[in-house]
Formats: sequence, C-alpha cells, structure tokens
Amino acid sequence: MFLCCDFLSWDSPALFDAAIANPPYLRHHDMLYSHDVFRAVGNRNGVHLSRLTNAYGLFILEICRRLAPGGRAAIIVPGEWLNANFGMPIKEFLLTNGLLKQLVYFSHASLIFEDALTTACLLFIEKNRAGVRPSEVLHAVFVHDGIALDVLRRVLAGDSMMPDGIARHVLPVHGILSQKKWDYVLQNGIQAQPEGFVPLSHLATTCRGIATGANAFFHLSASAAKRCGIDERHLKPCVGKAMDAEGFVFDQEDFARLAAAGRPAYLAALEGKLTRAETAYVSQGEAQGLPRRYLLAARSPWYKMESRPPAPIWAAVFGRSRLKFVWNRAGVFNLTTFHCIYPRRREAEFAGALVACLNSRVVQRLCEQQQRVYGGGLRKFEPRDLLDVPVPNLEVMPESNITRLCGLLERLDRAAREGPEPVSIALDELDEAVTAAAAQATTAMEGEPAPEGAHPLPGSLPWEPHRHRGGQDE
Repeated sequence: MFLCCDFLSWDSPALFDAAIANPPYLRHHDMLYSHDVFRAVGNRNGVHLSRLTNAYGLFILEICRRLAPGGRAAIIVPGEWLNANFGMPIKEFLLTNGLLKQLVYFSHASLIFEDALTTACLLFIEKNRAGVRPSEVLHAVFVHDGIALDVLRRVLAGDSMMPDGIARHVLPVHGILSQKKWDYVLQNGIQAQPEGFVPLSHLATTCRGIATGANAFFHLSASAAKRCGIDERHLKPCVGKAMDAEGFVFDQEDFARLAAAGRPAYLAALEGKLTRAETAYVSQGEAQGLPRRYLLAARSPWYKMESRPPAPIWAAVFGRSRLKFVWNRAGVFNLTTFHCIYPRRREAEFAGALVACLNSRVVQRLCEQQQRVYGGGLRKFEPRDLLDVPVPNLEVMPESNITRLCGLLERLDRAAREGPEPVSIALDELDEAVTAAAAQATTAMEGEPAPEGAHPLPGSLPWEPHRHRGGQDE
C-alpha cells in the first residue's frame, strides 16, 4: 500500500517494523503550517522543541514514535543539529529512551554529496521491547572522508581492522549528554577539562555585534555620510567587515587608515532632533521600504539604532583554519561580523592578555569543542558558544604575567602584518606563555595563596552590555 500524505500531520495509529528515511531539510521559516507543528510534534513525543528546529528533527521524533517494539530505522540527515541548540532536546530524547544505537558522522570538512553543500550523518535506531533497559553507551563512528559501502558495513559490524580516516568510539550516555556540541567529541572522544583553565564566562560576558537591519543605509563612508548630510554627532566609528581588522590589535591608526581608504567606517545613529538633511535621508529609507524589514519593523522609530558600549574584544563569527580574536584598542563599535566580548576587569592590559590567550594554538584547539562546523569545514561561533571556551584563569595571575601576555599579543599582531613565518614564531612563544600561565593558575586554584599582584574579579560587569534578540541562535 502506498500513502501520499504529510507525515508530520498524519492522523493514524499505524506502527512499523522498519523505516528508511531521508527527510526534507527545511528551516523553520520555510515550514508553512496553519498550526504550531513544533508544539504538536513535541507534545506527541514528550519533548519541548525550539521553534528553530529543522523539519528533519521533527521527522526523527515521529519516526521513533511510529516504530513498533523491536522496530528499527535508518535515517540520513545533516550533521548540524548535533552541534546546534535546537538539537539538544532531540539528542536527549534519543539517548535517554535508548533509541539511538549507532551513529555515523561524516566530517564537515568534506562534502559527501557533490551537488549539495550539506553535511551528513546516519542514525541507526531501534525501539526496545518492553522490559529492556536503555543502553548506557552510544556506538559512534567518525568518518574523516568518503568511505566505501562495504567498508562501512564491516565497521558497523564491529570489524577490528579500522581503516585509515575512521574513528570509532563507545561513548557513555551520561558523558555525551553533558556535551553541548558533538562534532569534536565524535572525532576525539570525551576530553577532560584541562587544569588551570576556566570557561570564558568566568572572565567575561558576550553578545552579538550591532545588527543594523540595513547595512548599506546605516553603515557609511565618511564621504557618503557628508554627502547625505549626516551630522557628526550622529556618527559613530564602526567596523563592519572582518577584513577591516587586519591584525590582532585594532587601534586608532588602523581606524584612520580604514576611513581614509573610503571604506564604510561610520554608523549612522539617528536619534533625537534630526536636521533637515537627516530627515530627508530618513525619507529616502522609507521610500526604499526599509521600515518593513524584519528588524527595523520592530523598532520605534524604525531608524533607531541599537545602543551598547564598544566591546574591548572582537570575536570573528566565521573562520576556516582558525578563529580570530581582536583587541579593540581603538574603542570603536562593530557590526555582526564580530561578536562582542566584555571582560569583567576593565583594565586595558587584561583585555589584551585575554585576547592573547584566545589566539594561542593552545586555546584554539580547545575552541574546537565549542564551535559549530558547517559544510566545507566552515567554523562558526554563537555568542553563547564563546562562554564555554576554556581559557587560562587570568583572575589569579600576577600583573607581570598579564603584562607579558599583552606584549606577546602585540608581537603577534606585528607578525600578522608581515607574513606567515613570523606569525608561526610568535605563536610558538605565545603557546609557551599560555601553557605556563595555566600551570601557574593550577597551583593557585588548588588552594595556594594567590600570587602577589593578582586581583579577584568583581561580582558584576562594569560594561553592562545590552542584550538584543536578532540573529537567533540555533
């Protein structure tokens, strides 16, 4: 019998002994239902789902619900959900109910399908019969590159001869459920928190950069701002592209060069009483339909810009070989090409030392446990991901160490403007300093007296950055 219907809305008590599925990959805004399909599917399966859940996540839950006791399913879906926030309740559902028996996860660095920029993972699911306890482990296979089907069959069958490029792990359910993102864990297994390190949240807070809603209208070059008649009091120095920050330290000279090159370097923050020219510029935006855009429609007036203090540290949102952190010594604003990091200590050198640590190879390797990886190996952080990045506990460092790390960052910045060989030498020295700092922090954190000159962190942030919704975190 062949049925043609919407599986997510199918009203039938039918159960199946087997299912093979390649469900549709649809983002939440492409799912056009007259009812709240996320709540409906979630209620049927006892799961609280985010409204950012991709359609294939709903299919996974419904397939599991419709399996008869002892029934099995094989499902192919993208791998992003294993590293996204919307996937967390689905992972918990599968593991706590003992449904996910084996997982094959293909490295995001390689494209499995030549004609599609997507990732892939295989889920092998079995519904336990009554009285069978859920398994306490997950069998996972990580595939670094393509793999022949017969080889994959042998690996899944438990063949002891592991071919190159394949990693197999038996992961405790309680351990893997504590990991927010699985990309690193599936490749390397569960790693212990290194000694002397603390989550970045211990030293700083984060938020995304300023979302204008219309960069071409609000982010202007000096000549464009003058031509449009924007008053200087309504212009804020602002970086909008990652390429505009060449090194690891961005100072006033860098900003001056950016502005002199005719690049967009000023944010039009129109507020209060506008000049006649500014009123005419606002009218131009209205004629272009800007007030109807998603972000701008929620603002009153529509051209009112987000307000927050400049972030002392910028974190690049995307990267391929590594993620970049910049010390914003110029104190200028930034758009969403960078996330904002606000250290709890306000001293400039503390921010520089923290940026040095974040750019070291030592911390960059630890960053891999928190990043999201997309097709082709593109790496991405959301602001909340950054908070979990382990960094040396600078809270217990003497000021001499803070000063040294800050100096090493400046050396790395100079090297970055010269070429790859100087950068490698600068990173070697920085790695040694970061490792030594972590060792010193370990001693201090084990109950030894704090080193002379070390300062405890205040209980609240001096920056008080504003929180905004926009650029939703999946």
